[in-house]
Amino acid sequence: MEILRWTGQASMALINLIENEDHIQSWQQALGQYFKVVRVFNAIQEDF
Repeated sequence: MEILRWTGQASMALINLIENEDHIQSWQQALGQYFKVVRVFNAIQEDF
């Protein structure tokens, strides 16, 4: 992930919800160090 960050290219991490939302904030903080955008994604609820 560090090498990807060095490229300066656009990057996005998706957090895929499986059962609960207990650890979302810690994942967002950890992934935010390497990715420009971090989004929570729930494939069951999305309509696109």
